[in-house]
Amino acid sequence: MSDVIDLRSATEEDSLDIWRWRNDEVTRAMFKHQDHIDWGVHDLWFSEALVDRDKILLVGFQVNDGEKVGVVRFDCDGSGKAEVSINLNPDFRGKGLSKLMLNKSLDYLLSSGVFLCVSKVKKINLPSVNLFYSLGFFLKSQDQEYFIFEKALM
Repeated sequence: MSDVIDLRSATEEDSLDIWRWRNDEVTRAMFKHQDHIDWGVHDLWFSEALVDRDKILLVGFQVNDGEKVGVVRFDCDGSGKAEVSINLNPDFRGKGLSKLMLNKSLDYLLSSGVFLCVSKVKKINLPSVNLFYSLGFFLKSQDQEYFIFEKALM
């Protein structure tokens, strides 16, 4: 089943789709900053992220038709640690593809020299909580609103 989706590096042509997914109402509710992001603000951020050596942006797509499934972003700190953020195309929620996409992206991350992955997940975001547990992340800490997950990559 892992050959259902594949990954590629994000390009400028992905900016509009990722902006739309980010502004989806359900998606926004799960982010720390829940306001609608204006196109100009997003497009500038996206252009800068594409050339930022400390960011990895990967787009997941269906192998059979090329349709975009979602995006995984890693913010690397230069010491072998990265924070992950995953956002699914709303049309693909509930189909189990986030696990495939994140798992493949972790393989990519390891090949980039990162050995520790961290994620900050809202406690109310049960699909993401379950996703990180299912991929072997463990609960490192928590506060009132968030779980902090970690996984050593090997």
